[in-house]
Amino acid sequence: GTVIVALSSTAPSVIRDMYPNCREAGISLLDSPVSGGEAGAVAGTLAIMCGGEKHVFDEVEPLLHHIGKTATYMGGTGCGAVAKLANNMIVGCNIGAVGEALAFAVKAGLDPMTLYNAIKDGFAGSAVLDSKAPKIISRNFEASARIAVHQKDLKNAVDLADELNIEIPMSRMIFDYMNEMESDGMVNEDHCAIAKVYEKRMGVEIK
Repeated sequence: GTVIVALSSTAPSVIRDMYPNCREAGISLLDSPVSGGEAGAVAGTLAIMCGGEKHVFDEVEPLLHHIGKTATYMGGTGCGAVAKLANNMIVGCNIGAVGEALAFAVKAGLDPMTLYNAIKDGFAGSAVLDSKAPKIISRNFEASARIAVHQKDLKNAVDLADELNIEIPMSRMIFDYMNEMESDGMVNEDHCAIAKVYEKRMGVEIK
């Protein structure tokens, strides 16, 4: 039968609303958002998080490995979408921490590239640090992942947290900062441009 593999980042509630309509039409739905950015897509090394019926995942898994390094079954319908929200919560908080730490270091008199080179191979090292710190320091905010898209994902995370009646304070703060960037007309810049929020608050420029 027909299988829809939804690779976009979609709110879990939307996926779950789609499921009965697809089933009624005889269509299987697999929510399968990805992580790894444009570079991962080009290289075929994306991480794919899948939600839906297990037998449907088993059927399409070989195809998913043509675009992804990993394809992980997360559970029932909507679970892939929730996994993507968790992924982007971590990425958002990590990017915020990088921006905050670099602005703090510059304010205290350090050279940001020297700091990056000093810490990148230690416990603070991460894919986010390696891909975003040099962009911030070189003032390259051309988007590989736009603020607007990350903002949308964090809104979905905040909405789900409210539905679950739980607090996600770090992610909510990053979401608020992205809303501030929207007000400042910067939503089409790379999400590492969130460093500008910290620069504004500390009165510095990271370079």
